[in-house]
Amino acid sequence: MNTLRHAITAALAISALTLANAPAVASTAPPEGPPDYTVEFPAGLACSNFGLRLEGWAGTGQYRELKDRNGYLRLAFAGTGEAWRLTNMLNGKSIATRNNGASALIQVYQADGSVKVDARGHSLIIWFPSDLPPGPSSTLLSGQLVYSLSPAGQGSLGSMKGNATDVCVALS
Repeated sequence: MNTLRHAITAALAISALTLANAPAVASTAPPEGPPDYTVEFPAGLACSNFGLRLEGWAGTGQYRELKDRNGYLRLAFAGTGEAWRLTNMLNGKSIATRNNGASALIQVYQADGSVKVDARGHSLIIWFPSDLPPGPSSTLLSGQLVYSLSPAGQGSLGSMKGNATDVCVALS
């Protein structure tokens, strides 16, 4: 499970996620072309009552690796984030976002192996039952998200500000 969490975090966080000033659900029309990746979460992991399929289309931008004054690695991104289609695997209902708008992301890698993330723009937050606060939950956010990820893969919410949409409720 930790490997899955790290892979998902890399796919979602590094792409920096889009739509800084748009509503949390930007569109119900799917993006064009085949997705760059697909991840399927079984029921109880991303949503309580159904499996959730996540399809993603890459955005564009600039990545920079920097060291801060304490020597910690920082990965910074600015650009256009990803587009997603989220589908309830039980009833087939889906919602989609487009990859337009400004995004910014800073990841700070700590000496203990944890990562602190500050994402601005449009983010997809998937909390597993082992996270803090515990999931399952999936949220589209247009705003600012601050969270940390432990070396074991446990997510911990710092703060969330902006326009949020509960994906599990929207797809029920």
